Formats: sequence, structure tokens, C-alpha cells
Amino acid sequence: MRFVQRLLLLAAYILGPPLSASAQTASNLYLLNCWGCHGSHGEGIKVTAPPLIGLGDFLKAEGGRAYIIEVPGVSLSALSDAQIALVMNWVLENMS
Repeated sequence: MRFVQRLLLLAAYILGPPLSASAQTASNLYLLNCWGCHGSHGEGIKVTAPPLIGLGDFLKAEGGRAYIIEVPGVSLSALSDAQIALVMNWVLENMS
């Protein structure tokens, strides 16, 4: 297990049970589900995950939206469709 994942698990253990899905903010969902690979500011991590900065331009390309939804980190995540939409909108507002 990578260091960041261990750190997040330790923090979750220390802070107590996770918030219910309805109480989680988009930034918390990003932190828990995306940050480990895409970085704290969406800068990406070489060889692991591409940057999310400028994602809005990619989504304007033909097939861009369909591609993003099929990326394994999105399509195989434990997030609901509503949570994915919340995080994606947050990423677009804060990193594009």
C-alpha cells in the first residue's frame, strides 16, 4: 500500500467514522478519492495519473465527456453518480 493511502487510513482511524455520503463535500470526496493520484491541485502524478488542470478544454473535445466517465478511476469508483457529478463539477470550477 502506498504511503498516501496509509496516511489517509490512519487519519480516518484517528478522526473516527467517515461522514455519511450526504454530508461529504466535493472537496472531501476529491481528497478521499482523487487526490492520491491526481495531486492536491490537480497537477497529476507522472506515470500514475494525468493532470486535471484544464479538464474543461478536454471535455469540449468530441467524445471527451464519454471518455472521462469511462476512465477506470471514475467508472470503477465507489462513488454514486451524484457524487461523481459533484466532484467533476468541483474539479471544473477549481482546476480548469
